[in-house]
Amino acid sequence: MLSAAPLWLRSGRALAIRRPRIPFVPRYFVLHLDDPGAPLAPGEAEEMVALAYRLARAEAARVHGDAECFSLLLNGERTRRVAGLHVHVVLARSVEEKRRAFFGLQVKHLTRPLLRHLAPPPPYLPLVLDEGDLPGA
Repeated sequence: MLSAAPLWLRSGRALAIRRPRIPFVPRYFVLHLDDPGAPLAPGEAEEMVALAYRLARAEAARVHGDAECFSLLLNGERTRRVAGLHVHVVLARSVEEKRRAFFGLQVKHLTRPLLRHLAPPPPYLPLVLDEGDLPGA
């Protein structure tokens, strides 16, 4: 299972995994640089793509029982919507499931505002508990 703990390139640069909620794309994650603003050192892009490939195979094997049930999407620097190298990973059992997922990725820019509108607002103040409120206290 994918961990929330950071991953590291050999250069010491941290990577993170995001799991955006997107309709029609239930098994989807993005491997991205933790600090996308810094320029890439030679070899970092290739290492990151290779790591995304290994993660995708491992997750596909875990989720679908078949390490070949995945697609990777990588945009070049000029065609990225957001700065920084990132690799989209879609787990799909079939070509049809992959097509639905790619459709979801295409329309996400229309659905995200709707999801934000329907989702409950995030808490703005931290929850403060007294020690007596904690279980076992």
